[in-house]
Amino acid sequence: MRKRSVFTIVALSTLAEGASAHSRWVCPPPRDPGVGLKSYPCSSPPSSSHSQPPFALSPGPNTLVFEEAVPHYAAPSRIALSLDGADAGFESCVLLDHIPHHEHGLPVMGVPATYTRSRITIMVPDVACARCTLLLTSMMTDGVHGVPAGSLCATRGPDTAAGAAAANASIPLCPTYHSCATVSIAGRAPRNQTACAAQPASWPYRDKTPSVYGSQDDTAQWSLGGWVRHLPLSDKSPASPLCS
Repeated sequence: MRKRSVFTIVALSTLAEGASAHSRWVCPPPRDPGVGLKSYPCSSPPSSSHSQPPFALSPGPNTLVFEEAVPHYAAPSRIALSLDGADAGFESCVLLDHIPHHEHGLPVMGVPATYTRSRITIMVPDVACARCTLLLTSMMTDGVHGVPAGSLCATRGPDTAAGAAAANASIPLCPTYHSCATVSIAGRAPRNQTACAAQPASWPYRDKTPSVYGSQDDTAQWSLGGWVRHLPLSDKSPASPLCS
């Protein structure tokens, strides 16, 4: 039985029925509004030189919003935080991984009113960060994208730990889409001097291999209200009014 933390809140819900891929942030606002950005990590200027004002997050649970524009079956997502002032350090600060996919949306590419919006509550670390980047990555894990049934794909970056990189070196890379948002965090410890904690104890997918994805393996049952059914009731409440 997985242990759950009473002080950790993790929530996942949809604001419109269903979900897909070709994702982008809504709140915090994305640095680039494109939904088809493939270049790691951000397909846009680095945080330190970007003119976008940082969106303020607080240490602890924060509910964020992203949306998806093109349906891809079983496309999981991952959220990671950069170092302060640089689009680097993501692989050592994964806040939430294996976010499952909701399969019932019918978004129409180029018609933003139809895009599926989802909420997710993450635990923001207690760090001080003037201009960090929050990276949303969506992995394509179906046969159409070269990940046939029974196979694996992985995501790796320049700062992936040597041990993890060696262990996953034989696993092909997943086709991915990215969206970045510039954020600030008013925490206590300098981000560039602080190691990020593990994923929350209440996250039911934390025991899956980090950054490695099975073919069409990350789906979940969703309620009509837009929640992953097996999350506990305490995890199904917006944690912040900023993006709820």
